[in-house]
Amino acid sequence: LKMLMDPSYDVRLDAKIALEQFGTSKEQLVDQFIEALKSRDVGVVLFALRSLSELATDAGEPKAIDPALTLLGHANEAVRTEAAQVLPQLGSNQDQMVDKYIELLENRDVGASLFAIRALAGFNNMKIIPAHLELLNNRNPAVRREAIQTLNRLGPDLNQLEKYLQALQHNDVDV
Repeated sequence: LKMLMDPSYDVRLDAKIALEQFGTSKEQLVDQFIEALKSRDVGVVLFALRSLSELATDAGEPKAIDPALTLLGHANEAVRTEAAQVLPQLGSNQDQMVDKYIELLENRDVGASLFAIRALAGFNNMKIIPAHLELLNNRNPAVRREAIQTLNRLGPDLNQLEKYLQALQHNDVDV
């Protein structure tokens, strides 16, 4: 099982095939790939994400969701992108992903913040607007610019946006 974390892709692939042929349980493989998500080797992490995706059934792979969600903030863009693609297959729901992306908006790594801003633009979720409005005060001009562009793509005009913000602050739950 340790060979699944070998730096060589070919060794990892051969180890995975051998383990499957020798009857290693799906649960054992999933556990090993979840452990591999913690590796510092980007190749190992990408291999583990893809393998978890392949192992996921129609019900997903719920115990892999939280470890994969943490990878949305990984320093490597390829890892972030792969995690974003794999999470729905693992069974992650939209709210989990939106919440994690919102959490990443204030990441010290500007690349992770920009990735989160762009990813959030693809969701139809009301949490996105206030999160992006807060970014308009970010120190980094690239983050501010991307937030503005995303708000423009979301489409509400300023009057609608102002009404929305007032409704969020209203005490009456029926508003």
